[in-house]
Amino acid sequence: MELEYGRVIEASGGFILVEVETCPSCEGCAAGSSCVLAGGASLRRIRMENTLGARVGDIAGFVISGRSVIAGSLLFYLLPVVMLVAGVFAGDAVRGRTGLGSDLSSILGGFAGLIMSFPVIAAASRAINKKKGFSPRLVELAGRVSELI
Repeated sequence: MELEYGRVIEASGGFILVEVETCPSCEGCAAGSSCVLAGGASLRRIRMENTLGARVGDIAGFVISGRSVIAGSLLFYLLPVVMLVAGVFAGDAVRGRTGLGSDLSSILGGFAGLIMSFPVIAAASRAINKKKGFSPRLVELAGRVSELI
């Protein structure tokens, strides 16, 4: 786990929102500009529990476990593909009962599978975020932005 730093832009309800520049490992990632975390921008926004009393403007040092990166990658990239393929097979399996052609039933099934993956991803994401080991963890406060300038 590598320590990352970012500026606290919001603090409320026991949580903080930290704005972080994309890390060096982001540059070599195959996801590139399609990354959910980076959103194609040079900044990411990461929400975490405020265990150290951080305030807006503080520089927060935090870690993200490798497990959470892998779980997030599987959830956001692999699950939609699996659901798309499952939908294609399901659409093909019911084509006789629908009266649609093979291609059309497969396309519609794949589209339905892909669409159904979004609520599954949202529910799984909420469940993962509740687990302590998967959330970004605030480990230090390095000062306030105004103090560092």
